[in-house]
Amino acid sequence: MNVFFGLRHIQRPFRRPIVTLGAFDGIHLAHRFILHRIIQKARRVKGTSLLVTFDPHPLKILRPDRPFSSLTCIEHRLKILSELGLDTCVVLRFTKQFSRLSAKAFIEEILVGKLGISELWVGFNYAFGRDREGNIQLLKEYGKRYGFRVRQIPEVKMGKKRFSSTKIRTLIARGDLTTASHFLGRPYSLYGKVVKGSGRGKWLGYPTANLKPYHEAIPPKGVYGVKVFLPHKRKGYTGILNIGHRPTFEKRSPLTLEVHLLDFRGDLYGRKIEVAFLKKIRSERLFSTKEALLQRIRCDEDIARKMATVPVPSAVLPGRRGLPW
Repeated sequence: MNVFFGLRHIQRPFRRPIVTLGAFDGIHLAHRFILHRIIQKARRVKGTSLLVTFDPHPLKILRPDRPFSSLTCIEHRLKILSELGLDTCVVLRFTKQFSRLSAKAFIEEILVGKLGISELWVGFNYAFGRDREGNIQLLKEYGKRYGFRVRQIPEVKMGKKRFSSTKIRTLIARGDLTTASHFLGRPYSLYGKVVKGSGRGKWLGYPTANLKPYHEAIPPKGVYGVKVFLPHKRKGYTGILNIGHRPTFEKRSPLTLEVHLLDFRGDLYGRKIEVAFLKKIRSERLFSTKEALLQRIRCDEDIARKMATVPVPSAVLPGRRGLPW
């Protein structure tokens, strides 16, 4: 997948760009549905499937006073998009100044002037530009003027369930990872860098990698069975992730994310990893002795190994029933 950060490196128009727009935080099933459509259409017409996305998430700029936890950092988002088969992604830096760009200027200067779009696919309630003044009617009007087609996708549902990044954030905060993963079409995962820790895991015989996540939607404290994916490796390692304050060793400590990879030998310090949640094993608790803690960790390991034998369901896109194509 080709990635452009900003517009200045785009020198010439793309070949018949089939485009969609949005933050696409989490890339849930409704996002995947739209991406699947533009990828398929681009292949049919020998064009370029192209997503225009934003970093940071617009809500962090437009509503800085409200708490907001992103589901994917831009690097994680690009990783998932590449795996889906998208041809090109253009990442626009979202700033206060950019938010004041009018819908008309966005269409003429970016979509037409820089990208030369052939076809634009948007969701049923898509709005853009300063004060969200741009809508489907405006897009169609400018599409006739500049020669690009506009395709509006009806609301995507699975049964009566609506897809929403906001809803998924709430589910993760509550610890309902099963439903969150259902909406995502994949196990929820954290992406980040391994940083230096206290070394206590190694002292216990269970060396851990301390994860500094690049995004903020973190499940509640506890011990989880996980799959850990290293750069450039498709096969994941089964692991145990602890989210908490290590009460057995410290009365007061910052929240840490420590993951132990089963059957792994090597140093992960400084590397970027993805940790996909399988299921919660137990809540965090205080142990009176080192031996009691080790006994519980061995039990956690057995549970995590059994979890890893259960096939992880792949994304199932909603059907095309009721859609106009």
